[in-house]
Amino acid sequence: MIALGCIFGILMAVMWALAMFTDTWLGRFFRKQAQWLGSKNSIALGEPSIALFFFAGSIVLALTGNLPDSQLSKPLSALMLALIFIPMIGVILSFFNFDLPKQMYPEWHEKQRALKASRVDHSTESGTDVQRSDAQ
Repeated sequence: MIALGCIFGILMAVMWALAMFTDTWLGRFFRKQAQWLGSKNSIALGEPSIALFFFAGSIVLALTGNLPDSQLSKPLSALMLALIFIPMIGVILSFFNFDLPKQMYPEWHEKQRALKASRVDHSTESGTDVQRSDAQ
């Protein structure tokens, strides 16, 4: 169960990274999938929160599963449970459409990649990156 939680958390983090930072067919697929949910914050807030939830949950199970019932384990267990439920706040908030900083949206990263690609295309077409001055 612990390994399954870690694997699922890592897979969700990979899905988020592909949707945010790549233009591969998987990245486009995950962006389309998130649009189907109808919330603009599903990739920006929901996917990383779900990944953190599963990853933190599996770590909590690993650390507190074998602890003896002592006075030290109770505060530690409470702290670990907080690590599980804090990402759930992010998951719940991801269903509401409110504005986040523009850098948190995959569309912004997509525009930045397109701008960078167009700058690279212009410099290779001219053959040089050096700016010329017309002054004599």
